[in-house]
Amino acid sequence: MKNRLNNSLSGPRGMTLVELLVSMILLAIGCLAALNLQATTMTQGNRSHQLTIASFLAESHAETLRTLAFNAVDQSENTTPTKVTQAGEVCSGATPPADCSSDAKCYWRTTTITPKSPTPSSLEVAVQVEWPADTKRQKVTYSTVISTLDLENSSN
Repeated sequence: MKNRLNNSLSGPRGMTLVELLVSMILLAIGCLAALNLQATTMTQGNRSHQLTIASFLAESHAETLRTLAFNAVDQSENTTPTKVTQAGEVCSGATPPADCSSDAKCYWRTTTITPKSPTPSSLEVAVQVEWPADTKRQKVTYSTVISTLDLENSSN
């Protein structure tokens, strides 16, 4: 009886097999959650990078058109898809964006130039950039208005 009393007063002597299994399962669940979080973070970071590049390509092309003289804006570029690199350089010999799904650095820029209705001295420019992402295509559109008044104000 005295021996049994000493064992209970000295506290537990170790973990049981069930406690060890439960702690290993909890550790495995935590590790899997951390791995899932890292994979999601990497995917979202890549999408953010591609969106930033596409936004830059759309805005820089629209601003390039905006700096041209009003009469020098080439309206024949209207709705013709153009393959561009991440640096904004046009790729020669490229076909429309139907077969671009395997190239992660493939961006297609489409410029739409339309005369603004009430004022014949202004053009509406919309630049759309598309790129493949996962199983579907993503796109961003940048719109601006070019007018002869912009040129008069910038020269003063």
